[in-house]
Order: sequence, then structure tokens, then C-alpha cells
Amino acid sequence: MNQRRNPVDDFLHHLADEYAAEIVWAMLMLIALVMRLEIIPRMQSDDYYMFLEPWCKTFASMSFREGMAVEVTNYYVPYTLLLNVIAHLPLPYYILICLTSCFFDFITAFFVIKLVRFLLQGGKQEFTLINLSSPEALSGAYLSEEEIRNRAGICGMALLFLPFVFLNSAVWGQCDSIYTAFAIMSLTCLLQGKNHKAFLLFGVALSFKLQAIFFLPFFLYYYFAKKRCSILHFLYIPAVYLAAGLPAIFCGRSPLDTYLVYRLQVTHDTDSVTRNMPNLYSFGLADYYVLKTAGILIAAAVFFAAFLWVLKGKERLDLKNLMLLCLWTLLTAVMFLPGMHERYDYPSSLLLSVYALAYREKKILLCALLVNLIDLMTYCSFLFYTTLLPPDLLVLPYLFVYLQVTLKLRHVLLDREV
Repeated sequence: MNQRRNPVDDFLHHLADEYAAEIVWAMLMLIALVMRLEIIPRMQSDDYYMFLEPWCKTFASMSFREGMAVEVTNYYVPYTLLLNVIAHLPLPYYILICLTSCFFDFITAFFVIKLVRFLLQGGKQEFTLINLSSPEALSGAYLSEEEIRNRAGICGMALLFLPFVFLNSAVWGQCDSIYTAFAIMSLTCLLQGKNHKAFLLFGVALSFKLQAIFFLPFFLYYYFAKKRCSILHFLYIPAVYLAAGLPAIFCGRSPLDTYLVYRLQVTHDTDSVTRNMPNLYSFGLADYYVLKTAGILIAAAVFFAAFLWVLKGKERLDLKNLMLLCLWTLLTAVMFLPGMHERYDYPSSLLLSVYALAYREKKILLCALLVNLIDLMTYCSFLFYTTLLPPDLLVLPYLFVYLQVTLKLRHVLLDREV
């Protein structure tokens, strides 16, 4: 006996059959949003009480124009302007600051999806046209369009649930998601050959936070190795930076104070060669005044030495290997530069996670897992005062990750059998 079909059941079954992926992605985004909305009101970080709240209170005690005319924060004009706006809104400062950072979590996820789709689709073309004998290209060579969409979606959705991502924005209230979002947009445009947009967006990223400068070595490597952009494009970066300072100058702040504000970030916490960041200086190199200049010079030496690798292996710099090179430059910056905080590896941890999920190589997946666990422990050490392992011990797995990425980069650039 045939049971009469319910039209509601038919509709739901049709949705599940035809739009299962879209429904799952939408539900994951909703869960990520609700999770952040639940977390935000429950905790305010020490940084909020020490810096963000006093800054906002200072802005609130002045007119908007007066707040922009004086040095209140140690951030450049775009983020300072954002805090000034928040200070004059009727909602709690912390809620608005965290919501802004969380908004850029989703913006970053969206552009990560676009980036991964482009990488995997471009990887198929490059394998077909150029690298017919290269086993390195196999991970992206025979992927169907559906698999490419799924991998890109997984990368974007996974990003929203990485502990260091939602802790940074929803608990810490930091702006790392903001500058990283613009940096990812810039990277995507650069690889797509949209040079004007790429360098303009890089200037925006740098205007939000100084640590965007970690991407600069990769842009220089790309310029010399691929020869697809002009040195004149680099002028967009200071042009955007200068333009971003104009609102403060129009409000009466001196150009010198406006454009040199990053000196406060560079000189802040000058007694610490590393602030909870497991890097080279965790091996007992503890005197910032002695090591700060030497550390910068050592980092520069590493970048210059790698330049020879890049030039020698430039013919092998397909999209996948360009991503690996960008990842290596970000890791090198936080590994060798003095004065690093645990948050400064935000873009490198994000890019490592994306690379691992996009290409699914076992060693890189292990590296991504290790870095995410390390970030979780360093974040919890600051936010919740729970120290499972000190940075002096965490530096060992972090160094392992750095060496793995370095050896892989050397392999794809220099080994003859590749």
C-alpha cells in the first residue's frame, strides 16, 4: 500500500539533495556567529582595561574632532578613527570593538574561500600547461570543480572555528583580523595579476597595523621572481599610508605626530625581547636592549639569503609554491624579529592552516595542528592565566614547524628532481 507523500517532506528532501553543502555552510556560519555573540559579553581582556577602555573614555570626553587632533592611541589613523567612532556610540565599548573584529573574521573567511578556489583552479591549469612531470602539483591537478568548492569552503569555515581566530576577536578584542583581512585580499589580487588593487589593499592593511609589513618580503620576492608587476606599484603603499593620515591632519594634528605614530608600537614594551611568543629568543636571549638591532639585522640576513633561493627556483614558483613562500616569509618574521607578541603570528598561523587544508599534505597538516595548539596555549596563558607549557618549551615544536616549512621550500625551489 502506497503511503501518501507529504509535500513538506518532499520539499525538505529536495533541499537536502540539492543544497546540502549550502545549508551546511550557512549553519556553520550561523554557529560561528552565535558562538562569538555568546562569548563577547562574558569577558573583557586585560588589554581592554589597560588600553582600549581608557582610549575610548578619552575620546568620549572630547568632541570627535578634538579626539582626532591629539595622540590618544598608539595606532595609526584608521583604527584610531574607528575607536573614536565607537566611543561616541551608545553601546558598550567592548561590545562594539569585538563585534568589529568578529565582522572581519567573516570577511577574512570569505576571501580565503576566494583565494583557495583560485589557487586550486589555477593549480590545475599550471599542472596541465607547465608542470606535466611534477609530483608536487598532483595535490591540486585532478580535483573536480565540486571538490575545489568543497575544499575552499572547508578552509573558510574552519578558519572561523580556529581557537586563535575567535579568541583574538571575541575575547581579546584585537584588530589582527582587520589588517589580516586586507592582507589576504591583497595577496589574492597579487596572485590574480590585479596589481593596482593588490598594492592599494596592502597599503590599507599596513595602515591598520604595522605587522602587515611581514608580507612585504614576499611582495619583493614576487616582483623579482615573477616580473608581473612594476616597482612603481610599490609606491601605492606609502601613498595609501599618507592618505590614511589625512583625517587626523584635517582635524588639527601635526603631520609629524600623525605619520610617525608607529614609533610608539616599535618602542612599546622595549624591555621584552619576546612577549609570550615562542621564537628564537626563547632560548635564553633575553636582553632587548642588547639584541634588538642585532635581531633585526639577523632577520634581514635570512631574507636576503633566501632571495638567492627564490631567484634560482623562480621557474618553479607556481601558485602553490608562491603560497608556501608567503607562508615562509611570515614565519621567518615572527621567528627572528625581536619584540614579538604571541598575537603577531596571526597571519602566519592562518595561512599555514589554509595551506594545510587546501593541499592536505601530511607534514604540513601536522605543522598546522602544532601551531594551532601552540597558539591556543599562548593565548590561554595571557587571557585565562592558564599556563600548560611555557614559551621556553613551546619554542621546540614551533622551531620544528619552521624547519619543516623551510626544508619544504628549499626542496621545491632547489632540488633537481622536483
